[in-house]
Amino acid sequence: MCIRDSVLIRRGEIENARAELQTGQEYFEKAQVRDFLPELCRHCAEAELAAGALAEAEARAYQALELARELEMRGEEGYTLRVLGEVSSTQSKFNLAEEQLVQSITILEEMEDEYQAARSQLALAQLYARQNKAASVQQALDQCRPVFERLGAALDLEIIQKLKQQLKE
Repeated sequence: MCIRDSVLIRRGEIENARAELQTGQEYFEKAQVRDFLPELCRHCAEAELAAGALAEAEARAYQALELARELEMRGEEGYTLRVLGEVSSTQSKFNLAEEQLVQSITILEEMEDEYQAARSQLALAQLYARQNKAASVQQALDQCRPVFERLGAALDLEIIQKLKQQLKE
């Protein structure tokens, strides 16, 4: 369920993702299972961020982070810190966003989760682009591009191309 939700969110099918996430949350509540709750909350935060509901995105991301830490799910903590960094960046809280994204990268590199660490690096590049820090954008892209190329991560490579275009403008 959660992988499909992530794909729906990344494709921009927010309402479909929200409906599936709501169904998932109801299922987890009935089953009283907490193991996947941090991931579910993170995906809810991503959906809210994509929909522009920043306050709800931030609340759901902090809920996911708290659960991930409570359940000692280090990888999920790293993923959620990326989402929080994206929310903070969108809210123009640039220092906080950078701190959250750097923490995310550190955790994900420790976990040897190369793809997710690269996604956090890409989010960092987007943060720097919002601040017109061209050299920092390029440095972050140089870190993540090889991973995406090797894995054939088309959506991520597309984002890189858009950022490169922005740098040229």
